[in-house]
Amino acid sequence: MSVNGLVTACAQQWENLTQGAPAAAALSAHGNRFVWQPLGEGEAAHAPIPSITGMASVPLPGLDAPLGVLSVLTMSSGPPGPEQCAFLTAVARWTAEHLELSSAPRPPDLTWWEQEPSVSHEQQALKATKAGSWEWEIRTGEVNWDEAGLPVVGIGPDCPPRRIESWMSVVHPEDLPRVLAETEEVIRSHSLYDAEYRLCRPDGTYGWVQVRGRVVLDRGGEPARMVGTVRDTTQTRATQDSVGRALRYMSDGFFALDADWRITFVNVEAERLLGVSREALGRVLWDVVPGSVLPRLETRFRRAAGEGTPTGFDLRWPTDERWYHMRLVPMPDGLMVYGADITEQRMRREERVTAERAAAEQAARITELTSALAKAVTSQEVVSATADRVLPLFGAYALNVLVPEGQRLRVAGSVGYPQEALDLIDDVPLTGRYPVPEVISTQNPLFIGSVDEFLARYPSLADLLSLIQDQAWAFLPLIASGRLVGVCVIAFDRPHRFTDEEKVLLTAVSGLLSQAIERAPVRHGAHPRPGAAARPAAPRTALRPRGRHRRPLPAGDRRPRGRRRLVRRHPAVLRPSGPGDRRRDGPRPGRGCHHGTAAHCRAHPGIPRPGSRRAPDPPQ
Repeated sequence: MSVNGLVTACAQQWENLTQGAPAAAALSAHGNRFVWQPLGEGEAAHAPIPSITGMASVPLPGLDAPLGVLSVLTMSSGPPGPEQCAFLTAVARWTAEHLELSSAPRPPDLTWWEQEPSVSHEQQALKATKAGSWEWEIRTGEVNWDEAGLPVVGIGPDCPPRRIESWMSVVHPEDLPRVLAETEEVIRSHSLYDAEYRLCRPDGTYGWVQVRGRVVLDRGGEPARMVGTVRDTTQTRATQDSVGRALRYMSDGFFALDADWRITFVNVEAERLLGVSREALGRVLWDVVPGSVLPRLETRFRRAAGEGTPTGFDLRWPTDERWYHMRLVPMPDGLMVYGADITEQRMRREERVTAERAAAEQAARITELTSALAKAVTSQEVVSATADRVLPLFGAYALNVLVPEGQRLRVAGSVGYPQEALDLIDDVPLTGRYPVPEVISTQNPLFIGSVDEFLARYPSLADLLSLIQDQAWAFLPLIASGRLVGVCVIAFDRPHRFTDEEKVLLTAVSGLLSQAIERAPVRHGAHPRPGAAARPAAPRTALRPRGRHRRPLPAGDRRPRGRRRLVRRHPAVLRPSGPGDRRRDGPRPGRGCHHGTAAHCRAHPGIPRPGSRRAPDPPQ
């Protein structure tokens, strides 16, 4: 039997156990299984340490039968948990492997001084797990360490004397006051000792250790000594510190609360949101959070903790007016809170919804525009119908359509422009340095977003800008049936940045407008003057008499070709063609004169000229 952490004399009661003994070690060896057995009343009274509550034993696996049993004395009120059982099983397996290696025959060429000294396998297991045991005589201050515990605390085996002062001398100066206070409290209250702090290594570095122990009382009930274990947690603490640093400085807010609503952790972003600092650790959340934030949080936090299910919600934070998604995760001992800034996501979502709504409105406007253009007769009606439906869609205020006539430009229709501006741009030559001739020449749309950009391209047009309130322009070529029929100018009363979607839509509008302008007759000077009453449009036959209402000749008509041409040109006047023909000279009653000049109309007094207000309907 090999003993570690106990005086050998105290372990003699477990040294010679028979196979049928009721002890945990015997039961474990016989059944080849893990066994935990609480100490009976008699055993507890004679236990080497009064706080011992039971013994846990696990077999050392061998080829045919267990090589032995690894037993540990427990100080908890119940059996070891699954993690502790797994740990003991792993130590037992490691110990059995090394026992088999140590029992193998050594090479014959090794002399006794070349062989390694016998070392306790239990000590090797404790060294491998970087754990050890200790015992402190409170009255004398003497501290006894096992061989595995000395390297953990960084005390050499030849460092006399082994006293509590030597142990405290290697504790980190920042942790020493806390360690002393916790130790005094444990001795006074006879409670369990559990602390984690930093120790200074012989090489000058610092490592973390976790120390656990319990106070042992003498027969008078006074603290006599403390016994316990020490474990190296440097690697575990380093991992925890790296995670803690990541949580501390991550972009999302994060803080943790215990069951009493005390702040146990708060990162930098959460400090900013809550308006607290690291000094708030350990304080109740409701005592340190500003009142402007509290009403929006407390109800939801308490509900999530009461229901025990994770929940999330969006909240506009009152201190910075930004949107955050709060995620509440209840834990067995408290609540964890995450706060992610979603302001940009909400803005993009709102922009997408706005764009979809605008697209639907644009589609409805285009459909309405198509219907309105189909009903428009004159060019001014086409321009008015387009302006009513396009200008509000883009936030523009004026629309003008210019058509080329020879080498000059004429205004086919306009909405929103003053008459003074129309007089300047009507009947201007196509040559010159200004936008419309450039668009006619290139047949590409031109978008100008500000006055500065306009003047930089066309400095000679500064006088024109003084008459209008234009701040941005879209110049769109009107192309129908493969030829240019005009240019549409859409004006804005403020600077405007044209997006790609707007440019595409304006190009589509210009296509509809081109077809309508091609069909509609253009009356020069038809743009309405301010304050003038609207003048009804003349019939199409008055404007375009030729070729639109040709009267077909009767079947079998053998009149000369010149006479047929005369009839086609003058459908309102009939000539006698032969005997018995009911036709008569002069215009038919109720029909308009076929002449187009005042001189000819004198031949038919009382008959209105074509295009006048008294002109009747053309022949069908």
